[in-house]
Amino acid sequence: MTVTRTPPCPVASIVSRPGWGRPELVRARVQQGMSQESVAQALGVTPTTWARWERGEQGVRASYRPRMAALFGVPAVEVER
Repeated sequence: MTVTRTPPCPVASIVSRPGWGRPELVRARVQQGMSQESVAQALGVTPTTWARWERGEQGVRASYRPRMAALFGVPAVEVER
């Protein structure tokens, strides 16, 4: 029996880096084909703030969560965590 292995998904390599605190944010952004800068602009925050959210260095304020849900097309409960 031959086992075929598929190459790793590029998103998986991004979100599995050590030290990344919010891989779901990275995953959502990458799936939308957006850069950190474009997500930050769409949400009205600086790219530095978005990067801190992705790394888990800073919490996402409640006022931005509905905007994130709308931007990524997910239920608001998904970004409440």
